[in-house]
Amino acid sequence: MIAFLERHGFRFDEERLAQAVKRSRRTMELRQEVEEYRKAVPVPMTTVDALSCIGNTLITLLGSDAGVEIMRRLRDEVSLRVRDKQGVIGDEKLRLYLVGVPPVYNLGLLDYPEKYGAVVVKSDLDYIGGCVMAPELLVPERPLESLALKQLADIVNPCYETRIDMAVETVKEYHIDGVIGLNKRGCRNLPAALRLVKDAIYRETGVPMTIFDLDGIDAREYNDAQVKANIDSFMETLIQHRVGG
Repeated sequence: MIAFLERHGFRFDEERLAQAVKRSRRTMELRQEVEEYRKAVPVPMTTVDALSCIGNTLITLLGSDAGVEIMRRLRDEVSLRVRDKQGVIGDEKLRLYLVGVPPVYNLGLLDYPEKYGAVVVKSDLDYIGGCVMAPELLVPERPLESLALKQLADIVNPCYETRIDMAVETVKEYHIDGVIGLNKRGCRNLPAALRLVKDAIYRETGVPMTIFDLDGIDAREYNDAQVKANIDSFMETLIQHRVGG
């Protein structure tokens, strides 16, 4: 790839790449700190905020000074909210985890469960965009090897073991009560693992998961009433499960 690009006027600068990998690693380390704070009860930030501050940074600013600074400021702000026990809603009763791609054309849908005292605490879209779970995989002295390892470790890699393990650990560490899985029909990779994720989560934690069709990108088939009816039904099930438990 480097040889091809250099034939077309680009110049490879290994030192600049090494610095970018170093900044990427620091961004990931700060993100890990943010994630530790997001496990707090009550949860200190919404999933929509996380998609904007974390997801967007990982996709567009990874390797830059701006990416490091944004994540540092986010870490500081979230830590203060945790210290002050400032949650997203006043009375947090249920904690939800979103698996799949949320409707980017209607992110307000993620606030809908709040009418039940439920908060979408976490979305695995936070990780989609080329991040790594372990910052130590990024070694500035070996920038090309680091980029290769980064791709292999990405949760969208078709080897699903990493994604399944991550989902199970998320349910445990973020104190999740229920999981919403979205079947994005425009994608083949992410939806293919939904049943594997559902079975693993229930087997390891006993936490239920619902799955329904919802394309996160294509709004033409979006039915607001039907989607909310699916969420309503799941919320009622979770409430009955909690009362029964």
